[in-house]
Amino acid sequence: MESFMKRNDWILATAVLLVAGVLGAYLLLGRQTGSYVMISKDNEEIGTYSLKDDRVIDVGEGNRLEIKDGAVHMLYADCPDQICVHTGWIDQEHDMIVCMPNKVVVQIIEQ
Repeated sequence: MESFMKRNDWILATAVLLVAGVLGAYLLLGRQTGSYVMISKDNEEIGTYSLKDDRVIDVGEGNRLEIKDGAVHMLYADCPDQICVHTGWIDQEHDMIVCMPNKVVVQIIEQ
């Protein structure tokens, strides 16, 4: 009886699983929790705040952010689609919340 997989098939399958495992481990374990949140509006930096200090920040008249327990989320936005509000809490380095209508970008950074 002949095997349904030949030697090269086993090598290819092993290589694919190995690459998938390494990539998965990197994505799950390689990301670091950021320490600061950088807020910009109209491509100008509004401020950089520590995620250790709980606070509410108004960005112009249209957006309100909340920093709490080492994470940040868009508490309020006057934009019609509310995608930025529904993004939820972020705390990982390079995570972002973007409010396109109000041109607000919130990004987690390591400083």
